[in-house]
Amino acid sequence: MRKNYFLMILAMVMVSLPGLESMAQDASGQTKGKESGGEALAIATFVTGEVKYKRGNDTKNVNVKTIFNKNDTVITNQGRVNIQVGPNAIIQLSPYSSISLAELYESGDRQNIEILVNSGRIYSKIVRKLQKGSTYLLYTSTLTAGVRGTEFLFSQPGKNEKKHEDSNVPAGVFVNDGKVLVRAEGDNLTDEQKKETVLNPKEQVLVTTNGFKKEILQKFIDKKMEIFKKLDVMKEENYKMLKDQKERNREMLKKIRGY
Repeated sequence: MRKNYFLMILAMVMVSLPGLESMAQDASGQTKGKESGGEALAIATFVTGEVKYKRGNDTKNVNVKTIFNKNDTVITNQGRVNIQVGPNAIIQLSPYSSISLAELYESGDRQNIEILVNSGRIYSKIVRKLQKGSTYLLYTSTLTAGVRGTEFLFSQPGKNEKKHEDSNVPAGVFVNDGKVLVRAEGDNLTDEQKKETVLNPKEQVLVTTNGFKKEILQKFIDKKMEIFKKLDVMKEENYKMLKDQKERNREMLKKIRGY
């Protein structure tokens, strides 16, 4: 029987070990209280092939400049999509990937971004170090990656996915840039399996039935990391303009509905 593993990843850039404990609390749902803020902008900046998103009972096609809301689910099928999430982060979904935007919170320079990876491979890039008090998490029921500033590939293969260019990437986290602290938690883990370990650039952790397997980044995965050279966020002023427009549209919709 496959053991239930929980993987915590934390970029070690101006972050002390107590930060890992607070991130673990956030990932388990014990998030600290938030100050007044709003919803961070999540917007498609590149789309190719078939990509859709679900909002409630509706399913629609994703196009460039599609703006997503908290709790939306994005499904790539045979396509790819780049999504800027907040002002500092951008992700790319490989074919046959699915994510849900579990949290999109922004207040001043602080963000709380949580992305549930239902399946697939997610390339994630933080272009500027997040401010103190911010969180950025990619997670599944068994795997969580939280960062302050780094480039990494997060992989959770789907059960029945079709073959595609990234289907040979196994379950795990693969670091291109930035130091990453890794910790496993779960039922029936030994003390050895619970030990923390540091991933440096060009290292990887595979998730196996016996816990972590730390290795040097495999050459075929390292080659895939070239994608980060093409991933970048929009200009700050453009982000702010689109975020403000989203808030105006939201307020207008409330008035129309009589809220």
